[in-house]
Amino acid sequence: VRFEDVVRVPVTGPVTTARLDPVFVGVCEPDSLDVVSVTTPTPATVGAAVSGDTVTVRLEGDLPPFVIVTVSGVRAGSRGVRFPRKTRDQMLRNNAFWDQSKC
Repeated sequence: VRFEDVVRVPVTGPVTTARLDPVFVGVCEPDSLDVVSVTTPTPATVGAAVSGDTVTVRLEGDLPPFVIVTVSGVRAGSRGVRFPRKTRDQMLRNNAFWDQSKC
C-alpha cells in the first residue's frame, strides 16, 4: 500500500529544499519516501530526491517559478507487503466502504 502527496515547491535557487507535510511523513514507513515525478511550468533540467522529511530539488538553466513534486511512500506497517491476501468478507466490506463515495 502506498500513499502519495503532491507538493508545489517555490523555486528559490538552483538548489531548493522544502519540508514535506508532517502528517504525510508520519503515516509512511521511515525511509520509504521517494520522488516519483517532478515537473516545471517551463522547460528546465530538474531532479529531486527525498531525505528524511525534506525534498531537495536541483535545477539547471533558466529557473522556473515553481516545481510540482509527487512523493510516494509505503504506508506505515506495510513494509515488505505488496498484495496481501484478503477474504471475500474483507473484499465486500472494502467495496461497500468505497461505494459510499459514489454520487
